[in-house]
Amino acid sequence: MLLTPCMLNLLHYWEWMLQSISEFRKSSLIILRLNRLFTEQEQEEIGNHKFITSVATGMQLDGQIVVIYRNNDELNDVIEYLRAHDNVKELELFQMLPPPLSAVGLPVSKELDALKKIDWQILHKLRWNGRMPIKEIAKELGRSAPTVRKRLDFMRNQGFLYETILTNIGVVGQGFTINYGLEFSEISNQDQMDMDKEMRATFENCFIVSWKVVDRPIIFLTFQVESATEAQKIQAHLMAKYPAHRSITQAISGGWKYYKDFRDQILENRSQ
Repeated sequence: MLLTPCMLNLLHYWEWMLQSISEFRKSSLIILRLNRLFTEQEQEEIGNHKFITSVATGMQLDGQIVVIYRNNDELNDVIEYLRAHDNVKELELFQMLPPPLSAVGLPVSKELDALKKIDWQILHKLRWNGRMPIKEIAKELGRSAPTVRKRLDFMRNQGFLYETILTNIGVVGQGFTINYGLEFSEISNQDQMDMDKEMRATFENCFIVSWKVVDRPIIFLTFQVESATEAQKIQAHLMAKYPAHRSITQAISGGWKYYKDFRDQILENRSQ
């Protein structure tokens, strides 16, 4: 599913969270080295794996995949699936923490039993259209707008749902995305926060998001650019601003596609 184009606009959306399951939201970035460029059919086949949520097509012999999973068995299932693919030459795995804007000030949620059927129905509606107006949700569910608003407030207050602002990496109208991997001798969560703020201030029209690797002092910075000249300016800035870092990757892709994953089935089942 390629999301509706709105080049470089900030999307104000709801992201559903089930924090009572501590392992529900594990994610990893997998960078692929390919034998040949991905065909559209190959990209769709890989995206249909139930633990793969998005795939980026490389402009060179590489690709990027975001994996959402609950435990190591599910992650290993993805790795084995990719290694068996005849177009995957090698892969590198990076287990990631949530982006800074997604991880600040989230309360601890109650058990999932606290969610009512209407809550699951609302989450199901928001899964692929986080900007859906409350009145439209209410109309589709046959409920009143105040009722939907009340349930949204409940889920937000209990930590099942939170509101955030991020640039949508999947809405590419032109240009390409670049994912820079920077390795440091050490880096704290506060260092990532500071770096994220600095990138947003300096490259407010093209910076997308930062990700911190769980077990290594590595930060990934993702940008949407329109030309090689713009990419060179970003790279020069990173070299000057963070001279102590070591560049470990520079993955270039023409665009991202998002796919249904195992969470969609959970939402669908719970909303019935």
